[in-house]
Amino acid sequence: MTKGSRAARHPDTVTNPTTLDSEEASHDQVGHAEAGGATASDGRTIDDMATKADLAKLQAAIKTDLVQFQAQLKDNIRSMSPNDVRVKAEETLVDAKQYGTNESVADLCQRFLEEYVPNHCKPRTQEDYRRLVEIHIAPTIGEIRILDVQRKDVVALHHSLRSHPYNANRMLSVLSKMFSLAELWGWRPDHSNPCRGVHRFKEHPRERFLSEEEIVRLGAALREFEIDMPSAVAALRLLLLTGCRKSEICGLRWEYVKTDCIDLPDAKTGARAVPLGPEARAVLDAIPREPNNPWVITGHRSGTRLGDLQRPWQRVRQRAGLEDVRIHDLRHSFASRALALGESLTMIGKLLGHTNVQTTSRYAHLARESMQNAASRITGSISEDLLCNGHDADDNTEGTTRSLTIEPKLRFAATPKPRLSIIKDDKNEVK
Repeated sequence: MTKGSRAARHPDTVTNPTTLDSEEASHDQVGHAEAGGATASDGRTIDDMATKADLAKLQAAIKTDLVQFQAQLKDNIRSMSPNDVRVKAEETLVDAKQYGTNESVADLCQRFLEEYVPNHCKPRTQEDYRRLVEIHIAPTIGEIRILDVQRKDVVALHHSLRSHPYNANRMLSVLSKMFSLAELWGWRPDHSNPCRGVHRFKEHPRERFLSEEEIVRLGAALREFEIDMPSAVAALRLLLLTGCRKSEICGLRWEYVKTDCIDLPDAKTGARAVPLGPEARAVLDAIPREPNNPWVITGHRSGTRLGDLQRPWQRVRQRAGLEDVRIHDLRHSFASRALALGESLTMIGKLLGHTNVQTTSRYAHLARESMQNAASRITGSISEDLLCNGHDADDNTEGTTRSLTIEPKLRFAATPKPRLSIIKDDKNEVK
């Protein structure tokens, strides 16, 4: 093709003779490469350059198509009903099984306990998760392939623990987290968690509060065991006087103890400061400090902390006649006494270290009882002045308490005035 003919067909492209010569040279090089394989100045062949250019174009096209597909998929999901989404997820899972991995639930349990739990959970939570996995999950569905687990398998496992609703629901939460991680690790397709939609059992929180008389009995029992197990006695006293959790007291270090508070850097709900009353402070001051032992509640061996508080507590509660009381009930008793003294639920939540208002709301019925008692005291005080059954307040001698009896259905009705009878004598004069 001549320059004239090319200019006639593509006038806009022929603007610079140098450009045209370069294009012609390129065509010549391509023809030469087809004949003998020309190379560029950097040593690459023309075939390599063409292949890389085609690959870049292909990658850009795939990226564009992928973006368009994701946008279309989002639009489709928004327009789908929940049932359609479920059906689509099941179809995706069926497709994935044909090409999926062969990891079993036991492999998922092992990776969950080795990789996730140590790096994201507190020590107590780690123990709980390991117990649920090793006792309930792994022995039951551990041999099933991860991709083969269906919702019916989860329902059956959850139902088998129905006699213990709390443990059943905690197990379901752990299993759901495991399958969410399986999706993240590429062991299951996205949105295929078989725990989704499984209804949890209704839980009935156990509420047990010590009465004043029971606390007196508990105090007497603690004094009896003070010589045999001083660390356990100090721990139990601090639990009742501070409202702390058992883990917070048993894991207490001397460096956390300040003048007016216990500064916990890593409690269950994060760092918090526990105020210390004079009596709680006195208990701490009475605990002897062991050399080279950072723990407040020490163990039997030097340099250790008390690891088991349940056995000492069983002895104490048996002596006090409180066989149905748990250690955690001491924390509830702290809250109930605070409410009886007129503290608000907000203040109780702060003292107990609650971050969720719903957690403190379990004491709402106690707050209502406390308010009712307060209202009774107030109305009783006012009624002494307002309703005194016809006796004048000035009739009371100084220092004498007025006794007031109020009828259950007392009505404030106006006393009818006596009718005036006019008697006239024979002379028509009023007597």
